Amino acid sequence: MRPIHLVVEAIKRQVPFDFNNRAALLDGLDHVLDSVPYTAPEVLHVRWAEIANVLQTYLGDPDYEEWKEVVALIFADEFDYRKYLGDEAS
Repeated sequence: MRPIHLVVEAIKRQVPFDFNNRAALLDGLDHVLDSVPYTAPEVLHVRWAEIANVLQTYLGDPDYEEWKEVVALIFADEFDYRKYLGDEAS
């Protein structure tokens, strides 16, 4: 399974500074990450669902903005997020 904290970090790095809901989106993702250490492995899928809900709430459909499409691909595991993290992904 992919490390949830690395996926979220890669997603956070894609959000441009001029995005209107940037602070709320990042806070929502951080809130989910704060819960991960207390989550039993057999219910970790709940945290992935929470991340999906946060992304849907603040991003909606990708609407052809490149960074939103990259976020969707990172979340879907169709994009190598590790290239954005460098040594952190090791």
